[in-house]
Amino acid sequence: HKHRYVNTSTRKDARKSIVESSKTTEWSDLTPAEKAAGAAKATINLGIVALGVGVFGTLVYLLFSELFGANSSTKIFGEALEKIRANSECQKLLGTPIKGHGEPSSHPRQRRHRVGSQIVKDTNGTEHLLMKFYVEGPENEGIAILDMIKNQQGKWAYKYLIVDVAVSARGIRREQKIFVESNADGGNDIEKKK
Repeated sequence: HKHRYVNTSTRKDARKSIVESSKTTEWSDLTPAEKAAGAAKATINLGIVALGVGVFGTLVYLLFSELFGANSSTKIFGEALEKIRANSECQKLLGTPIKGHGEPSSHPRQRRHRVGSQIVKDTNGTEHLLMKFYVEGPENEGIAILDMIKNQQGKWAYKYLIVDVAVSARGIRREQKIFVESNADGGNDIEKKK
């Protein structure tokens, strides 16, 4: 039988050194070099925390402005989809309710892709927001094509919103264009065609 002995004095010493090291020293007892090192450490820690808060705040701002801002592609998509849903010709050809989504996926269980949009400048230097998304109803499905122009107030105005619907009649499939919004210069007087 072998007996193992544990030296308990080292455990007590280790605990004692941890307890002793956690004791704080009064600021007045520190040397000038220790005071400078402590102040530098506190400043660096505060700087890291401030940087983290700043980065987090920037990310939250960007996320909310993209999702909920007046010029966000998400909001523009929602407004365009509401115009399509309110259009009587779209209701007739697609049926109701009308749903809108991004690029369809190749697999039925996969989530649909987000609605794509891009901002381009024409030869006159005018900014255009271009968007393409898919609409579907119980009767048919179609593709919505949107072109908006940035006006003098810096807001997006419709140049056109068109829905192409593939309609089948008597075994013949044809494309039918519905002009939901149409305005050649993208101004505030938007001509509605039905």
